[in-house]
Amino acid sequence: TPTRDGNRSVGRKTSRCGTSEFSATALTNWSVTLFLTEVLSFWYLASYVAANGAAILVNFLYQRHITFGVKDKVHQRMRRFFAIMICTAILNVTLVYMLTEYLGIFYFVSIVAVTLVMAVVNYLLHKLVTFRPPPSVPTAQ
Repeated sequence: TPTRDGNRSVGRKTSRCGTSEFSATALTNWSVTLFLTEVLSFWYLASYVAANGAAILVNFLYQRHITFGVKDKVHQRMRRFFAIMICTAILNVTLVYMLTEYLGIFYFVSIVAVTLVMAVVNYLLHKLVTFRPPPSVPTAQ
């Protein structure tokens, strides 16, 4: 059985994060990338960069309200969130470029693979850095 984290199980929170990453990052990212690349004929990497920007905004709102359910320290958490997301977005774009250009993998397959791996990385970073609960204060007995 999963350990308890407040009144929510860790398993349920992790599952909710998976939904968050899939809906916020994957669906936004993939649909914007495909639209810009296949419909408007943008270069796949330019499309992916624009899609990452859109996904980051959606992801912050979803993570804050749904996955971690925090309402405090909005500006501090937002700065941490965007710092992490900008760094991981740079890594995302670099990995997609390398997989596509150097290994010859179709650009969308590269994007799907990188998105799935980075969803786990982003969740762990946000859990440990952005949305970590404040340290508990010992009470006098």
